[in-house]
Amino acid sequence: MFYPNWLCWAFFTKSWGLFFSEELYNLTVLFSAALLWQYLSGSARITSVFWSAFWAVAVRRYLAEGLCTSTTRLTGQTVVITGANVGIGRETARDLLRRGAHVILACRSLPKAEEARRSLLGEGGKVEVRLLDLSSLQSVRDFAAGLVKDNIKVHILINNAGVVSCPYMETQEGFEMQMGTNHLGHFLLTNLLLPQMKQHGEPTRIINVSSIASLGEVGSL
Repeated sequence: MFYPNWLCWAFFTKSWGLFFSEELYNLTVLFSAALLWQYLSGSARITSVFWSAFWAVAVRRYLAEGLCTSTTRLTGQTVVITGANVGIGRETARDLLRRGAHVILACRSLPKAEEARRSLLGEGGKVEVRLLDLSSLQSVRDFAAGLVKDNIKVHILINNAGVVSCPYMETQEGFEMQMGTNHLGHFLLTNLLLPQMKQHGEPTRIINVSSIASLGEVGSL
């Protein structure tokens, strides 16, 4: 569904407009900074400074693994996204709704999830909210049981929710909060939904969203 990075043939043939519309602001700021630097230092050629600024943006896009050029439709498919009320989760939901998917926002805060749902109305597809607190294994079981009870066929599971740098706390079952929420909750959810995802016989996918923080301190790599 997603290209590994924007340096692909489809980018060069289809996405110039998208690239420049997203990065025009960044290029403008960098070019202005280059002009200011040339004025203050009197030593830098504007062409070399501009190209340095351009490649800085290009490298940033590459490292961000930026643009999705796929136009695949997901009509008739159901997607569960954990932590979909903010950030990456909400924008992922927005894109999948535009592709015609039925998106379930699985969140621990129903008011925030409902606010996100309202902001996504009109994008296409169908969006609904269901309660899921990954720090509670019972909540995970209840969520999975609710999907089975309502005979909802899950085609795509996106394990996106997570907490980071929280003070030491424990989940309801006594696990450290970050480990319990980010790993154990998603592990249980995946295992509860997997049999049903395999049983309905249609193509399925499980996506685990991670962070470079999992690699440890960058300076020590």
